[in-house]
Amino acid sequence: MSRQWMVSGIVVASATLGLLACADALAAQDGEAGSKGLVEQCHEQALKGPAGDRLEGMPLEESTNAPGYEPGQPYTLRINLHGHGNVYYNVTCGVDAQGNVTFESVDESGQPHV
Repeated sequence: MSRQWMVSGIVVASATLGLLACADALAAQDGEAGSKGLVEQCHEQALKGPAGDRLEGMPLEESTNAPGYEPGQPYTLRINLHGHGNVYYNVTCGVDAQGNVTFESVDESGQPHV
């Protein structure tokens, strides 16, 4: 009888660990989705800003510091748009503690910043 209980305990423990791993994976996906949302908001704000005409149609680069964002904390978000040739438009946005995104600046350089 004790062997049966031991096997049952192992099965329950394995199932619990599996559920915890799934919960961690979902939380990571939510964090990625949230940071992608911030990047999109920053991009939209940049297009509405004073340099918006210059940035229109420029592709968004993968390099960004968005994965470092922690909800509930103010953050300086940096995204990059690839211009013509070797030009990168480095966009900086502020994210307040409530997650609101505000365009701050755009600079041209020869490489993306993170």
